[in-house]
Amino acid sequence: MGLLLWALFPLALVAAVLYLIYLRIKPTGHGGPPRVEKGVPLLGAALAYFGSPVKTLEWAHLMYGNVFRLNLLFFDAVFLLRSSLLWRAMETNVAQQDGGGSLHSTLDKYFYNAEETGEISHHQGTAHNPAHHDEWPSYPMSGVERLRRLAYFHANPSTQIPKANLQKMQEAVATVFRTERMEQYSQRCADIAQRTLDEWTKQAGRDGYIELAAAVQGLVMEINTRLLLGDAFYAAHGRAFAESFLALEKESAHLLARILPDLPFIPPVKRALEARRTLASLIEQELARLRQSKSSDDEGHLLHLLAQVKQEDGSWLPIEQSVDTVLQMFYYGQANTTGHLTWLIAHMSQRGHAQDLHRVRREQRRAMGESEELAYSQFSSFRELEQCIQEVTRLYFTTTLPPRKAIKSFKFEGFTIPEGSLLCVSPILGHLDSDIFPDAGIFFPKRFAPPKKKQAPETKTAFNPSSFYGMAYVQFGYGMHKCPAEKYAMTVLTSFFSVLVRTRSVELKDNKLPLPQYPATFGTATPTGDILIRLQPYAIPRELMFEEDEPEVIRSILPPAH
Repeated sequence: MGLLLWALFPLALVAAVLYLIYLRIKPTGHGGPPRVEKGVPLLGAALAYFGSPVKTLEWAHLMYGNVFRLNLLFFDAVFLLRSSLLWRAMETNVAQQDGGGSLHSTLDKYFYNAEETGEISHHQGTAHNPAHHDEWPSYPMSGVERLRRLAYFHANPSTQIPKANLQKMQEAVATVFRTERMEQYSQRCADIAQRTLDEWTKQAGRDGYIELAAAVQGLVMEINTRLLLGDAFYAAHGRAFAESFLALEKESAHLLARILPDLPFIPPVKRALEARRTLASLIEQELARLRQSKSSDDEGHLLHLLAQVKQEDGSWLPIEQSVDTVLQMFYYGQANTTGHLTWLIAHMSQRGHAQDLHRVRREQRRAMGESEELAYSQFSSFRELEQCIQEVTRLYFTTTLPPRKAIKSFKFEGFTIPEGSLLCVSPILGHLDSDIFPDAGIFFPKRFAPPKKKQAPETKTAFNPSSFYGMAYVQFGYGMHKCPAEKYAMTVLTSFFSVLVRTRSVELKDNKLPLPQYPATFGTATPTGDILIRLQPYAIPRELMFEEDEPEVIRSILPPAH
């Protein structure tokens, strides 16, 4: 079989080249957007994008404007890069595939084709900007199946899951993320944080430093596994699950795996599929055990809920559907939470942000008083910390390429976008646009502080940074596609960082951070080098509780008028 596959490889290679030539010469349609030309013929733009996606998009935006086509080897993408498009693309009631989107929507709509999705109007959603409605004609879209294959987190993207099964899976996911669960999660995270910080200190090298990104990766994996899959699963399979999941994450990001996902003899594809089979086996074993378990300790987490789901004929939910649900949650949650927490700790460890750290510690002491017990009810008082997390999300957003698919043609900015086009908006470009966020490359949490002069004293509506920045700021998405795990992710980030700043001081070696590497598709930007930190015991002084706030500082960084 292996020899046959290798014999077919030259034919596949020739077919791939011919397909690339077809993509290169096929018409874009009358009045279609310009195609990006860069570097090597046929492959130049794609190689540039996969090598440095954000820089390539910034260059293309400068050269071609807000609308252009980019050949990504086996599919063409039409990029729509004006920031005012974001709310419409991310709120519209359509099937989608994007790292910041709703898992509810994913489960409910991934497997629907264009006809089942039907006509969708831009008037649906929760936040509207009537001034722009004439620029964004109503049109339907459907999920993008090929991009789902790029991550190998799904057994068979073309298989339709029965709607009844989808609804039950959705209910299980929604139960895990209910607000009342957050109190329990915050306490568990705080306990894990205390133990983990002690372990980090013991694991430090002779100079006392540890590598932050790797340490946070292990921490987040433990938290997610314990809270979502159960302590029993973590005890029995935690190490094997972590190793296989991280292998799947790594191999599925390989360029060959991205462009040739259907060739199982390609080394990264082979390794990705092997890792997925291992994960499926571990999950299947635990589901079988949970169906026999009578212990209350096994109740409440996601695997327990999935283990109880039955189909309409009374049979258990197929294993692949349970595996898909678990791996999607980890796919979106593991890398993104790891990245955000890593960059948050790193930035707040820089000496230049000592005042930001001081404000966070002061509000922690005020909110918690004499108590050292963290409670979820206190989180609403952690405004300074929330601003720091928002700024990290802005700088290192969770997806570079959130795609949609147009199922009928429409016009935009004078161009005709053909039916069937893969459509991409790129929130990270808006986040790094200095016309929207002046000095966009600078970590400046106070840009998310509510402007007192912008709101009337009687206004009780919470400050919405997305509205303030013309809907160019995307954290967990908008409307019905807003990520249902927002509270969970914020609970993990807030709980750990609260324990850290109250019990440790953190020194960043050489006070320097490596550059970020933004992914070509999904996931938070990763550091291009090691981030070394050293921890020392610390306690917030009691008198900080009574310290007066600094005089209000006039913003030097404001959004443009709109």
